[in-house]
Amino acid sequence: MLEPADSFILVLVLILVLILVLVLILVLVLILVLVLILVLILVLVLVLVLILVLVLVLISGVKRKTETGNYVPSSFRIKLNRVKEGQTGSGEFLSAAMGLVYSEPACQSAYDGDVHQLYRILTDDPNNLNVQDGHTGDTPLIAACRRGNLRMVRYLLDNKADAHLTNKKQRTCLHYVSKRTFSLLDYLMISILMPILLLGYFLMLQKQRQNVSLMEVVLRSKVNVNAADYKGNTALHLVCQRKSHRLVPLLLHRDADSSLRNQDGETPLDIATRLKFNKIVNMLKMQ
Repeated sequence: MLEPADSFILVLVLILVLILVLVLILVLVLILVLVLILVLILVLVLVLVLILVLVLVLISGVKRKTETGNYVPSSFRIKLNRVKEGQTGSGEFLSAAMGLVYSEPACQSAYDGDVHQLYRILTDDPNNLNVQDGHTGDTPLIAACRRGNLRMVRYLLDNKADAHLTNKKQRTCLHYVSKRTFSLLDYLMISILMPILLLGYFLMLQKQRQNVSLMEVVLRSKVNVNAADYKGNTALHLVCQRKSHRLVPLLLHRDADSSLRNQDGETPLDIATRLKFNKIVNMLKMQ
């Protein structure tokens, strides 16, 4: 027989054990709830990403053929029905919220990245390789560089597209490669994916590598690296304005002149110094 004191202690121990078990069960339930909440958040984020990707695909990939023969991507791109006085062609260039529309089918196909359509156009008339849009003066190569489509740029250069041609702003294809930076959609995707296993960081690196590859391909075409646009900006001015430090060495290696001044009287070094891009400043000073 247990003494009353021993019985009391045993009951107390059993009660404490029961309380500990209940606390452990409660903790496990809370952990499970937190895991479920995290999974739900992850699913919602993935759904948002899928929706964004779907919207991007619809914007850039869905095409319809118009009566004039131009290919116009989805309803997000607008084609004007009226042609302004003094302009020719089957349509009119328009800078829309989500893309550009050209009067020349070859330029539109290059901008949209439709290699098969461009192949058919060039097969019918090889002169369309360097055709210039009536409104902007863009060539298919410039249009492809505007969009940053590496595959299309390679295709055009492999077929001897002229990289020296300029549009009505005196810009070559190299100017548009130099102007490329992250779009609003890129930043949105990166901000959404950043918390998920650093996927946003890898997406950012991938976009930067794509811009470097695009620049390397265009520079191999012997384009005039010091060509100035209507504002006096060279490719080096533009990459300094956009803090594209990965592109600066590529241009300097091709003897880009860092002493040239634009219409504002600024050299690339002046721009980098004014914007406090110290990494680029050091690159230019070491030239």
